[in-house]
Amino acid sequence: MAQVPGENEALLAWGLSFDQAIGESFGLFLRFGWQNTDAEVDYRALYSGGFNITGNAWRRPDDNIGIGYAYLEGGNTDVNRSNVFEAYYRAPLNDSFAITADVQYMDDSLEQVDPLQENPEGWIFGLRAVAEF
Repeated sequence: MAQVPGENEALLAWGLSFDQAIGESFGLFLRFGWQNTDAEVDYRALYSGGFNITGNAWRRPDDNIGIGYAYLEGGNTDVNRSNVFEAYYRAPLNDSFAITADVQYMDDSLEQVDPLQENPEGWIFGLRAVAEF
């Protein structure tokens, strides 16, 4: 049921996040989330997981590299599901500033109104900066 533009609907949602270090250099994560579809939402549920490795192996212990996968279950719009693969590298430049290079591949499955319509997919590149004072 699509929301009428301009209306406000309350959402009920929950999420769980699990992070586990395995030794000094390796970690795993799992995340789950769900929300109702009383309002217009692209995704009803999220399931994701992945791992990260600290820079101990290459003598930069504050660096971090990670790889993850997420499955997003469609909500009440025309998105049926999305698959997202992600890899990132985070490098602190000093005690207050860090940069992260990120690449994602996203593959969506949409409700097919037109049989010739192709599902969107593509690469997303990003660069993030974090400053802490």
